[in-house]
Amino acid sequence: MEKNQAFEQEIRAQEQAEPNSIVQELGDKVKKVQLKDDYAAVAQNLRLPQFYLDVPSMGLFGSNEPVLLNQEALLSNFRLADGDIKIDWDSVDSELYSVDLEHTSGNQYQPVYL
Repeated sequence: MEKNQAFEQEIRAQEQAEPNSIVQELGDKVKKVQLKDDYAAVAQNLRLPQFYLDVPSMGLFGSNEPVLLNQEALLSNFRLADGDIKIDWDSVDSELYSVDLEHTSGNQYQPVYL
């Protein structure tokens, strides 16, 4: 029990010292962008939704509890070879925009519509 607590404390200490250790391990392969100070509070409170899939109960002891949606469920009937021919071009909005980021000062950027 004491070993588990010591191990958990060591993990917490490493997380606080290096919160993005996987990004640091990848080095220059990951593009890093500093978050603007104006948006830091908003980003801290951001909560992403979790999606669930209703799976019918199977068998005698099956439950009707929803299952967290995962990659396997999304790809179950998907074939990439058929994917490129199923685009409905009539439903695409004719007004498309090209947006770039323009450097203003320091680490600040603003969108520019081309």
